[in-house]
Amino acid sequence: MTVPITPLPGVVVEEFFRYEDAERAVNLLTERGLPVQRAAIVGCELRLIERIMGRLTWRTAVLSGLASGAWFGLLIGVLLSLFAATGRGALAVTVGCVLYGAGFGVVFGFVARALTRGRREYVSLSQIVPARFELVADAEFADRARQSLAGSRRPTA
Repeated sequence: MTVPITPLPGVVVEEFFRYEDAERAVNLLTERGLPVQRAAIVGCELRLIERIMGRLTWRTAVLSGLASGAWFGLLIGVLLSLFAATGRGALAVTVGCVLYGAGFGVVFGFVARALTRGRREYVSLSQIVPARFELVADAEFADRARQSLAGSRRPTA
């Protein structure tokens, strides 16, 4: 069953600066038998952090394409080899798919590098990170949750 995620109208029960602390609070409410399905953990003040992994050169673009193409080729080869009549046939199919995948990966890496030439000379990983987390609940449940958490203050590291 899929439940659509919609903004939860409600009241802030408590604010946390680490997700683990918000998670611990929800676990505590669960242990005490409270209806936690009426609450949500909301990440606030989102920031995009882009970690620069290195310089993007023709060599790194082509080698990255080769590696990712070979992995994809291996996946396809293993799946196709399930239908091969003999063990040697399965190996031939797998090796062929790895080689074709590597070849296509090199071409795609080359083309991708050519299309970004001069605009993006580095490789990076992006991550969205909230500055804080709010435990939010509907108005009827918020007071019970706040009272339940008030008696269980534990210092965090």
